[in-house]
Amino acid sequence: MLYVIIGIVFIFLFVRALEFRSLYVPYKDMPVSPSQIGLAFEDVILVAPDGPRLSCWYVPGAQERVVYFLHGNGGNISHRLEKIRFFHDLGYPVFILDYRGYGKSTGLPSEKGLYTDARTGYDYLTKIRRFAPDKIVLYGESLGAAVAVELAGRLPTGPLILEGPFTSVAEMGKRIYPFLSSFLLASKYDTVHKMAAVKGPVMFIHSRNDEIVPFEMGQVLYDGYGGKKIFVATTGGHNEHFAIHQERLKDDVKRFLSEDWSPTGSPRPEAKGRPVGPF
Repeated sequence: MLYVIIGIVFIFLFVRALEFRSLYVPYKDMPVSPSQIGLAFEDVILVAPDGPRLSCWYVPGAQERVVYFLHGNGGNISHRLEKIRFFHDLGYPVFILDYRGYGKSTGLPSEKGLYTDARTGYDYLTKIRRFAPDKIVLYGESLGAAVAVELAGRLPTGPLILEGPFTSVAEMGKRIYPFLSSFLLASKYDTVHKMAAVKGPVMFIHSRNDEIVPFEMGQVLYDGYGGKKIFVATTGGHNEHFAIHQERLKDDVKRFLSEDWSPTGSPRPEAKGRPVGPF
């Protein structure tokens, strides 16, 4: 009996370690900053309610709305310079933070922790920077898309852009590790159900060749969302497709963010739900 208990404990700890290593791939080294691509920026340090210090960048822009960038599971904010430039070139201020455990941020990442970190950044934008909630454009990249959906479902925001979103950790686990039971997983990131609480317009960007998050997951999220939405289908790998198609994506994002999404507005047919793409 003792050996059975030891075996169960071992399996449990193994699955939890595998889950953590799969979900979070933080890098501490930050070799570059926005100044090295010619962008003025401010270093911002925030303190989450439960203690971790969060390293952030604020890049000013001319637009009255700000892009709140929630990055994916790997690297840190220094690996997102090209996407920061992407939104800056469209005129938007960009605020990006490293979750706990990433870059110069302290602590260890977890689902609850990332949600708390995102809320801390939101409070900074609304209370310190004085952006009205509807002037905050949430941009979530992969794992950051799940964090963005959680935030948008709980607090008022402006439009939501989701790049390479997955439906849930359980569904991802079934595809990557089909022998593992989702019962053993600590994290949920249940985006497919949390989308029901989102109110504003959503832009979905997903590559047909995504080798990490299946294209079908983006389609499931798009099909299940009942609000205003558009879907942009690209080609290329999970981490490359955005750069490959960035000039076309600039046009799509610019159009999406320039639409009149008010209750009395009349967006063009594409913005009412007809997919854009494929490229």
